[in-house]
Amino acid sequence: REEDFVLDWQPDGARGVEALFRNHYDALLVDYSLGAENGVEVIRRARQRGYASPIIMVTGAGDGGVDHEAMQAGASDYLDRSILTPALLERTLRYTIRNFQVAQAARVEIDAERAKLNLLVERAPSAIFMTDAQGNFTVVNPEAANVFPSTGVTGDARGPAYGYTIRHWDGSLYASSELPIVRALQGEFVENQEMIIRHDDGTEIY
Repeated sequence: REEDFVLDWQPDGARGVEALFRNHYDALLVDYSLGAENGVEVIRRARQRGYASPIIMVTGAGDGGVDHEAMQAGASDYLDRSILTPALLERTLRYTIRNFQVAQAARVEIDAERAKLNLLVERAPSAIFMTDAQGNFTVVNPEAANVFPSTGVTGDARGPAYGYTIRHWDGSLYASSELPIVRALQGEFVENQEMIIRHDDGTEIY
């Protein structure tokens, strides 16, 4: 065997959830049948309290629909007790834990890159703003914020600029396919675009 596992058993779901936040576990193995409550309720409560590590549900052959319910509650995987073997359990634990660790490392890397991008946008000497497909502003850096009225948005590369939309000169909203950024991403050369930036209170910036 590539790995050995140490099992910490708890007599019921309530004490099991409490143990999750007193100790560090690589994974949680939950049986569906726990007496006063079922394993899906335990999974849901653990996730609601912020438990992020893998949770594997063990169900019986007659527990129709429980596997789907468990996955919706936050289970990482499930095992049918009727075909469960030591080898299958060991392999499921090993792969589930490793997949979680890989995903966690990727999230850390993505967060680090996002932080670098935010810093670049915030400190850029030029105005930078971004919109979603509907033309609503989602990113406005400090230089771009200087374009808006003093009563408008405060520049922050991480936060949205609520209440502003991009419009044609006649006041109509840009369709998502018309937005310069969308057209540019599709390979079109876009220049000299004139538009109105309007706030919900009627204030306009040309």
